[in-house]
Amino acid sequence: MKTFLKTILLFALLGVLPLLLPSYFTGILIRIMILIIFAMSLDLLMGYTGLTPLGHAAFFGISGYTMALLSLKIFHGSMPFIGFAAGIVAAILCAAILGLIVVRTKGVYFMMVTLALGQMFWGLAVKWQQLTGGTDGLAGISRPSITFASLNFSKEINFFYFVLVLFGLSYFIMSLLLGSPFGHTLIGIRENEKKMEILGFNTWLHKYIAYIIAGTFAGLAGMLDVYYYQFVSPEILDIGNSIGALIAVILGGSGRLFGSVIGAALYVCLEQFISAYTQRWVMVVGLLFILVVIFAPLGLSPLLSRLWISMRKPQKNRVGQ
Repeated sequence: MKTFLKTILLFALLGVLPLLLPSYFTGILIRIMILIIFAMSLDLLMGYTGLTPLGHAAFFGISGYTMALLSLKIFHGSMPFIGFAAGIVAAILCAAILGLIVVRTKGVYFMMVTLALGQMFWGLAVKWQQLTGGTDGLAGISRPSITFASLNFSKEINFFYFVLVLFGLSYFIMSLLLGSPFGHTLIGIRENEKKMEILGFNTWLHKYIAYIIAGTFAGLAGMLDVYYYQFVSPEILDIGNSIGALIAVILGGSGRLFGSVIGAALYVCLEQFISAYTQRWVMVVGLLFILVVIFAPLGLSPLLSRLWISMRKPQKNRVGQ
């Protein structure tokens, strides 16, 4: 109950921040929330199921392209929520089809197969210029709006709250999922798949369902990213996008849902503020990544938790005295 109340308090604080900070920071918060959703979807596979995909951006990009193409070439900016729903369906179908192939592999083979499939979609986006715009991409994608409520998400502050609601729902659903028997089974598969099979669990089916769920949330993040920039290009399908989410998960701590929050926030802040002074911001992120892997292999999340507990202990002792 305490954890639930703390989570609600954190989301309430996040909702107030755009009213207190300059508008410049609203865009940064939006990017952080989008990356958190993407990182959580990756952590479902990597941290909880023991599968590390290198082409997870495939769902991110497929969903974004589906929504963008429907918006620009069929609905011409009208009925945006149909495109939104279609993007989610595209991510689910793609994950369901690819999952039949990739979930049968393990370890480095799983990594290589997901990488190959991800780069295949990137290549299609680059070569299929008549549909995707090639390397120039597609611009002018309108954000959704709710006419009867007079909500236009083209305004940055309105779009922030739109993303915040979806981020909150994603975090809540993922928390319920990972705290359920299904989530505990995934952890068991991560720890010892052979033992779970002996106990009678259908490990392939559990991994397959986890892969579809992860692809769905990655697709949601991809559409929000396209809505935010109002632009889509093959870059969102590239391995660099997958690696960004992977670094965020490892920085925060894999297998810890809140770790994705910490890792994504740190990654976006480093990118945003260090790139203002040097184009070599990737080197700084790489150095931090190496330091975390060496000195905090479980990520920053458990480290911060221990620090918070140690700071509270003296206060409790003083109260007892």
